[in-house]
Amino acid sequence: MANSRPARVPRETSPDAPTAHATSRLQWLDALRGATMVALLLLHATNLPRLHSGTEMPAAFDSVNTALGPFRMPTLMVLSGMLLHRFCDAYPPRWSS
Repeated sequence: MANSRPARVPRETSPDAPTAHATSRLQWLDALRGATMVALLLLHATNLPRLHSGTEMPAAFDSVNTALGPFRMPTLMVLSGMLLHRFCDAYPPRWSS
């Protein structure tokens, strides 16, 4: 059974030449994904001391986590859905051919 993945295109030798992957990235989407991941990391980092040793975090962390709560996971899910078509186009499932 042949591999269904597309062939890799060799990169140009010039370090200043943009690659197809780099030019097709959406900078705002990457920035929003990064900010959302940092917010998720903040939640986990502030909950770990509370869960393992009973240490309370400053109230500011709780306020920030409460404010970001309704946005963290829904934002990541929406962004993943926006990127899913690119992944499916690049790597079609074997059962679809």
